[in-house]
Amino acid sequence: MFPRYDDKLSPVEAVLLVKHLEKPYILQELKYIMPADTADIKKILREDEDFRILPLNMLAFRDIPRCELTGSRANVQLVTHFNSIYYCTEELAEQAWYGIVKKIDHLLAPLRLPAPIVGTAEERAKRSEAAKQSKRTLIDFCLTEASNLLSIQKFQLAIPASIQALMFSKDCDGDRSLAVVEPYLQLAQAYLGLSVHDKAEEFLALARWIVLNTEDCSDRLRSRMYLLMGRVNTALGKFEDSKAEFAKSIFYLSRFQGAEAVGTSVGYYRLGDVFLALGFVENALAFFDKVVDIWFKYLSALHNPAQPEKDIVIPKELESLSEEQLADGAYQLQQILNTRRQLLGVAHIATGEVEYTIGLFEYFLIGNEVKTLELMESALKTYITSLGERHPSTMHIYSMINLVKLNNRGYEASELYALEQHFDNTAPGDGFGTSSLHAEDA
Repeated sequence: MFPRYDDKLSPVEAVLLVKHLEKPYILQELKYIMPADTADIKKILREDEDFRILPLNMLAFRDIPRCELTGSRANVQLVTHFNSIYYCTEELAEQAWYGIVKKIDHLLAPLRLPAPIVGTAEERAKRSEAAKQSKRTLIDFCLTEASNLLSIQKFQLAIPASIQALMFSKDCDGDRSLAVVEPYLQLAQAYLGLSVHDKAEEFLALARWIVLNTEDCSDRLRSRMYLLMGRVNTALGKFEDSKAEFAKSIFYLSRFQGAEAVGTSVGYYRLGDVFLALGFVENALAFFDKVVDIWFKYLSALHNPAQPEKDIVIPKELESLSEEQLADGAYQLQQILNTRRQLLGVAHIATGEVEYTIGLFEYFLIGNEVKTLELMESALKTYITSLGERHPSTMHIYSMINLVKLNNRGYEASELYALEQHFDNTAPGDGFGTSSLHAEDA
């Protein structure tokens, strides 16, 4: 016997099911279920429309439909060419469409429907496994999309993507598995960005319960959870609590990838930021120095003045950074630059070092040559004043500026020739690649 869909689907969903699956036996079954002809879909959504938001007629439902984002009573439906999804308000429907539904609309339809019971047990098992694999693929995609949206601070659009990943993770692995922790953390981060701290704490509490009750939880996931808990406590003014959380984050990430890794520098920055808020300036600057030293170590090694024509090979640790991690790194270095300018002065060697580090960051990881030159030329003046023209660190900046200008056709050949002549007349010493904070002792 063919399964009945009239208890599960609205008329619009039934029409869209027919359009997506195009199965003749489903057409025969649904003609007794639907009050209108399948051609009525054209009255709902034109071919040139991506979606339409319509009010719900509650008399057409036996059970109250629930909003996909909040779980509350739905009042509107988002009608697309493949789905009809329920939401509380038109604003939430648009938020979901532009956040994630637009990108996966054609893939959602077969996964949202109840599994058909036709066929043998083996065929049903194969269909179930195929659906689960499709959901896992969409989980990875939704998490990546949410991460990218978080990196550009589009927090409201990141929420639907994270919720979609959470729903599929629960379907595949259960609501107490480690698979649901990352969606919880993304939702906490999104609500933290929106300054909705009670919701952020709610999702962090759910994630924390799972992490603390699962022995095989990775150190990376533990570190990310404690980092977000520290950020929430910082936003609430609970600085002593946030210090403990950031320290735990640094500990677990150090165990996972090392104390000198780029990822671990996030914890150092957050801890320094807390010390700065508490008025412990020296402690804050010490942690900020650690952040700059880590980035400088990786970025300065990408260019050797003695071999300027050597191909640049980005190390795996930098190449694997996500858009969100790059955005965090750029933000942290910029904040450290602002702090050093304010506390140490514009002409201080430490200020010049972070300017040079950001210049390397912008050139090798972002590709922004204009900002690179602006920062490096400012750093060069500081290095010449503090260390002299022939110091290896100064010559490293000369060489980098030359490299950037060679790749930028907007500069005149005379400028390049003058820089090359200066570089050729000054040989780099053995101190190449050392932090300029310690250069004065060399």
